[in-house]
Amino acid sequence: MILQPFVHDLVAALVREFAAAGKPVTPAGRRDELVGAMMSVATGPVTVDEYSGLLAAAFGPGLVPPEVPDDLPLDAVLREGPGVLSDDLLARLALSRPAISDLYRRVEGALQHGSAGECWVQAQLLPDDAIPREYHEAGDRAVEEFRRIERATRPGNSPDGGVPAGSRPPRLWAKVALPVALAASLLLAFYLGTNWVGTTGQRAVRLASVTVRGDATRGIEDVALDVTNGTDRRVFLTVVGLVPGRKTPAYYYRHEGRYIELPPGGTAEVKNLPPEFEGSAVLFLVSTHVPAGGVVRDVTPPVLAPETAEPDADQIRKALSGLGLDADVRVIPLPSKKR
Repeated sequence: MILQPFVHDLVAALVREFAAAGKPVTPAGRRDELVGAMMSVATGPVTVDEYSGLLAAAFGPGLVPPEVPDDLPLDAVLREGPGVLSDDLLARLALSRPAISDLYRRVEGALQHGSAGECWVQAQLLPDDAIPREYHEAGDRAVEEFRRIERATRPGNSPDGGVPAGSRPPRLWAKVALPVALAASLLLAFYLGTNWVGTTGQRAVRLASVTVRGDATRGIEDVALDVTNGTDRRVFLTVVGLVPGRKTPAYYYRHEGRYIELPPGGTAEVKNLPPEFEGSAVLFLVSTHVPAGGVVRDVTPPVLAPETAEPDADQIRKALSGLGLDADVRVIPLPSKKR
């Protein structure tokens, strides 16, 4: 993602106001633009570098940037976006290269671990005008199919008509994320897949091998995986961690702003799993021909346990297949006792 042209003028206006007032000031009438710029800057390493370059050029010699703000309500910003900041704090953030870089790192981590607010999830999606019409149509069809499945599996809709409404537990689809969120994830995956296709060979997604190195009992940071792509097309990985006694799994599919991918027929090392994976007894390695971390998160059963890893993995595989995504889901046990 590249910064929009208006950001260049906005940075110049910020620095002019700072030089004139002697303190950070949000330019009059441009607060919404500044909030949007901060959202764009904090969602990718390219935009962070570009914005830092703009700031460095705008300050020039003789004008010292303001001190790094140490009172930003970061928890609120990660939940609701920079719009929660006052004009003063917003301007101070926008004028500080270290603060912008720190915000990017925190947003990236929150997106990887699923703790970022919906505003950040939406900010990293492609704009509508960047996506071809046929992919919007594919997204609409995915929404309609999801709604059809949800209606068909809703409690009380039994074909035999003999089971009272509400007496049966809801099936998996009734517990999955909202249809629109799923369709958005699919739409992004479909679009990125058309731009990141490797060679046009074997369609099936298969991992040739997975080797675990290290010892999970020494901490998740000691674990590394050597994963080999078994096809002649690149594949993208989503790692899911199952921790005994914890219902919510951990997810990892982006590293330093990039999706985790394997080159055609190549091997990649997956290491430095996030802290949320600490204590994991089992990992799922989900490989797809398009980036699908958000889709995997949406179709994963709400409760996972190492004891039911195999059937749960099969359920994820079937759910992805039902959405038109071919996937290989490998179950990788991690050691639970010291050797």
